[in-house]
Amino acid sequence: MALFFCGVTLAHYNSYNLSDVSKDAAEVIFHALALISETFVFLYMGMGLFTGRFSGWSPTFIVAAIMFCLIARVFNTFPISLAANYTRSVRRPRHNTVRPTETLNLLSSLLIIVVRR
Repeated sequence: MALFFCGVTLAHYNSYNLSDVSKDAAEVIFHALALISETFVFLYMGMGLFTGRFSGWSPTFIVAAIMFCLIARVFNTFPISLAANYTRSVRRPRHNTVRPTETLNLLSSLLIIVVRR
């Protein structure tokens, strides 16, 4: 956690001291490091899956984990959208039913997860 907050703080203050070329170079380097780190994590997790160091598959656990992830996504998408729309300067008309935009946000975020992986 300390490393994360140190990085956030330094990113805020150091960006003003870099030239435009240095900013672009730093952005490319950190993006490449992030992709390498993400690749390493997923390779490590995938290798752990294929080494077979677990006792077996639990269909109940798999279904429960997927259901809890979907429920958590619903309970996060709609309140955050409500809070964001509450602070908007231009108000949208209120509907008695579930707003189509929030439902689209929920489904599109699920689609992005499927397409990216």
